[in-house]
Amino acid sequence: HPPYPLFPELIDFIIRHRGKDKLGENGHWRPTVEWCDLCQNDLNIIIQLEEEPEELMYLLEELQMVEYQNHFLSKHNPSSSKSASSEEIARYVQQLSQDQVEFLNGLYASDFEMFGYDPVRL
Repeated sequence: HPPYPLFPELIDFIIRHRGKDKLGENGHWRPTVEWCDLCQNDLNIIIQLEEEPEELMYLLEELQMVEYQNHFLSKHNPSSSKSASSEEIARYVQQLSQDQVEFLNGLYASDFEMFGYDPVRL
């Protein structure tokens, strides 16, 4: 066993602690609607970081800040280049039980809808 939790073990951890203690309320796995007040603001633009730099360029154009594009592009988040492929995601999902998948779909239903993601499927 590796020195870190396997994906199904992480999901079990979240299920065990969700709503019961501070471990279950960690912002890394809380749904966005619980920690972000998106719906409380009158937003004109929402960009998806998965689409950067195209959406970043759109934002800079809207803010009339295109001349600063090199500065923003040089601040590119290195973790965004580590996106998993659909095949890699499928390998992780296949490790889950139906109960775990249903838990994830319930917990993140609002996030999936708000950001245009598909529910988890086995």
